[in-house]
Amino acid sequence: MILPKVPRLRQRLMSAFILFHLVAMGASLFKDSTVGGTIRHATAPYERLLGIWQSWGMFGPNPPMGTSWLHATGTMVSGEEIELQTFFGERSPDRFDWHYNRLLKVERSMFSSKKDALREHYALWHCRQQAEAGIALSEVLIWKENHKTPKPKARLAGKDSGPVRRIEYTSVSCL
Repeated sequence: MILPKVPRLRQRLMSAFILFHLVAMGASLFKDSTVGGTIRHATAPYERLLGIWQSWGMFGPNPPMGTSWLHATGTMVSGEEIELQTFFGERSPDRFDWHYNRLLKVERSMFSSKKDALREHYALWHCRQQAEAGIALSEVLIWKENHKTPKPKARLAGKDSGPVRRIEYTSVSCL
């Protein structure tokens, strides 16, 4: 029995589409590798169209195991260090912040290793703000405070907080 050519063509097109979709998803997952980055460059318009580049770790199989806050420390000309006010300020342990707030999104985007220019301009903004207030800074350091969430077993044992790490990003001269 000879099959008509139209269904066979449809089957091949559908197979090609599924294969392309799987390659695009794989490239998105392995975007930090050389091969994944090269393939992702070609599949980026398709990813943007479907939104498959998005992720939300809260519902993922491996949710975030900590939280981070942005900090800025200024060094005065005299050598004294002062804590600079960030957009959201100091967080209390009981506080919950929605990640949809615009200024919080700006702060969180500074955590990316690719955002050197954003952190540098944020530090220069602090230099200008302090100069207008009459405080001469020699440099500003942008860093984040990372609080690890303890595993459920540790929480049941009464350990409420995990280790805290300080991750320094950018030090910018104000002079």
